[in-house]
Amino acid sequence: SVTPVNITSSNEEVASLTLVGVNTYKLVAKKEGICTLKAITVNSKFNSTCKIQVLPSNIPAPWKLNDINDNKASATYTNGVFSIEGGGRDIWDGIDQFAFLNKEANGNSSISARIISQSNSEPWAKSGLMFRESSASNSKFIMICVTPVNGISLQWRNSNGGDCAKKDFKAVNLPSFLKLSRTGSTFSAYKSADGVQWELLGDVTLNQPFPEKYLVGMEVCRSEERRVGKECRSRWSP
Repeated sequence: SVTPVNITSSNEEVASLTLVGVNTYKLVAKKEGICTLKAITVNSKFNSTCKIQVLPSNIPAPWKLNDINDNKASATYTNGVFSIEGGGRDIWDGIDQFAFLNKEANGNSSISARIISQSNSEPWAKSGLMFRESSASNSKFIMICVTPVNGISLQWRNSNGGDCAKKDFKAVNLPSFLKLSRTGSTFSAYKSADGVQWELLGDVTLNQPFPEKYLVGMEVCRSEERRVGKECRSRWSP
């Protein structure tokens, strides 16, 4: 309908709604419980209700989902596979907006995962592995990601709020493995068809020291603002 619709929650402490577009709302689950959503047109001619139940997250510890910069993000875990969905303006320039499923890490470390699938929401939609200083939207980072159209891209930000840089590589057919490792302020990115034999894609040394404690995980980003309500979906097997 082109008629404006107002949607309300019977219990804002369980689930709240925020208008984010034309007749488009963002639903935020805050705690376990049951509440009712009511939708009514502004002319009061039509209305409808539905009951929702907020259940505990099934994301296993120590993993957690960060909704970077008020992005539309969600994640589930089933039989060893993470399914992550994220909208987001982009991970680029001075400020990012994306879904980040991560855990805390320290010192030198590495992360690898098998990307099972990625939806083609935009040519520069990004599903990748990331080392990030913090969950701040302008944090420095380094990541290796796949895109639907533009191949593999190694991207990074040297300083908080600074510009980003990248190195691009040929596309891979999914499913495929990616790995990102850290040694001091130098990061190495790899790809693999089987998770055993790894091919080095490239190295990057950041201009500023990377912190001893940081976040490491999987990111998903739609990367463009043109398609309202369309998110990138990716399935991972760490």
